[in-house]
Amino acid sequence: MFSEYRIHPALLHLLYCLLCSAGEEVVRLQELEGNTVTIHTGLTGVQSDAHILWFYRSENLDTKIVISLVFKGETNTEYPSERFRDRLQLNRTSGSLTITNISREDSGVYKLHIITGMSSVWSFSVDVYAPVSKPIIGNQSEKRSVSLRESCSPLCSVENGKDVSLSWYEEKERISSISSSDSSERLYLPLNITNPNCSTYTCVADNPVSSQTTQLDITNICYKSGTKVPRDLSKSLAAVLTSVGLIVALLILFVWIWKKKTNQQGKKYISICFISCLSLLVLKTASEWQKTSARWWCTQLKGCLLCSAGEEVVRLQELEGNTVTIHTGLTGVQSDAHILWFYRSESIEIRIVNSQIIRGEIITDYYSERFRDRLQLNRNSGSLTITNISRDDSGVYKLNIITGISSVWSFSVNVYAPVSKPIIRDDSEKRSVSLRESCSPLCSVENGKDVNLSWYEEKERISSISSSDSSERLYLPLNITSPDYSTYTCVAANPVSNWTTQMNITNICIKAGK
Repeated sequence: MFSEYRIHPALLHLLYCLLCSAGEEVVRLQELEGNTVTIHTGLTGVQSDAHILWFYRSENLDTKIVISLVFKGETNTEYPSERFRDRLQLNRTSGSLTITNISREDSGVYKLHIITGMSSVWSFSVDVYAPVSKPIIGNQSEKRSVSLRESCSPLCSVENGKDVSLSWYEEKERISSISSSDSSERLYLPLNITNPNCSTYTCVADNPVSSQTTQLDITNICYKSGTKVPRDLSKSLAAVLTSVGLIVALLILFVWIWKKKTNQQGKKYISICFISCLSLLVLKTASEWQKTSARWWCTQLKGCLLCSAGEEVVRLQELEGNTVTIHTGLTGVQSDAHILWFYRSESIEIRIVNSQIIRGEIITDYYSERFRDRLQLNRNSGSLTITNISRDDSGVYKLNIITGISSVWSFSVNVYAPVSKPIIRDDSEKRSVSLRESCSPLCSVENGKDVNLSWYEEKERISSISSSDSSERLYLPLNITSPDYSTYTCVAANPVSNWTTQMNITNICIKAGK
């Protein structure tokens, strides 16, 4: 019953704009099974010593299918995947990948990773289709005489498949169409001709890469008995109820994830997932590019629960000058794993460690001048040790371990200088305690990243101050109206260190002033 609905062109354009404006750009390819396909990158003159990797993802599993690197001046290219055995060819000049005799099982996302001084990634979504079958036209009604002015009901059918649609055309105008996501059931599309005339009717079966046409022979179909195909109303009703149920479930999932997601980029991603899935369920007659885009985004809902929490980032706070190890929590990393560490500061990502097995030999390179002679990799755990760490080394460190799949961990490291010792002096004229007048000690410290200054009476904090302007010294007064035997201390602290100065009431409040 959805075959009569069509999406408004303006809404299609709006959804297209939303899809194009978010997330990592993914180039989409549609190919015919059995062909030789080249995934063109659009690049020319890739750096000659670049490390080139291709990954294939199907059902959320990344598999490394091409490894190409230059070692001791010699280019080494390996194709480790059994799936693509003897069917892959890399072009190192452009990074393009050629796949021979491509099959429907090869559909998925292909990711190109080019590593030079930095790491760059391109993604390509490839959908492979079988050639569509030729449609068959029969008559679903009993034989009748046209002279009786009774209707003739040709029935067109075709073997269903991925993104197959079946349509009736009168001359060159499409007058009806049908498709179904259930590829196990044959597609049927009737045509009711109340007054057969000299018009030409054709039935067309197509998918994004092929089409087949059968022309209606009115004489044979409308004067001969055909096969009567009963309509199954219960199936139609079940399809409607199923679609409504899926829409309600999607809406509940969308609201739940939206509440958990706090950043705007994440909310936009979830919104597009939801809109695309909704359009795929309701708008059965959307154009092919729209259905392809919607299907790709809909598959991303498998990962939306994970996306709602964002990529987990381990946060570390360290003291300047120390030797710091970024522990991964892993043990027994695969011995032939390719291990990469990247460092990101102010949105610039650089490769700092590259460790791999080449011809049975472990080769570990430390590239960055910033960390010269200060890095040490543990290949058993993937952990990275940094000696004499400085505040300038603060940033995000990303570990990428590549075996049969690619896995990534992120660590946010903040490095702090030791906090200075606070100084206490009297901010008022010196007075005698016997006069019962107030005493005003003033505590101060050199400001810095995340430094705060606090007054304590015994063990209770009674006041505190901090400032994001680290160029100005921090000052915190304490007003004592009646000095007694309480102990007052001033504490300066940041996340990794602290200094305490105890106030001497006799020197600060009783000593005669000017």
